[in-house]
Amino acid sequence: MEIDMKFHAHIADTVGCAEEAQDVIRRARASIRIELQRLLGNIAGATERGCSGGVGLSDEDIASIISRLDEDLDEVLADAMSDLDERAGGEG
Repeated sequence: MEIDMKFHAHIADTVGCAEEAQDVIRRARASIRIELQRLLGNIAGATERGCSGGVGLSDEDIASIISRLDEDLDEVLADAMSDLDERAGGEG
């Protein structure tokens, strides 16, 4: 099942709202990274203890997964973030 992750930037009609929306997105992304790293670390720890026959996640795997998530979020949010930047007085 695919989740619709569209952010409707058109509701941010003022500079203050646009800046607030950008801040919310930045904080949410940081929280996602921290929580994902913690949970993937739990998986890696479980696999190190032999719970999966020794096949599991390395630190490099975890970094790669988080990097791919960031890239996916960038792609999904690119238009919204650009629109919000313009509304906040940035250069787009």
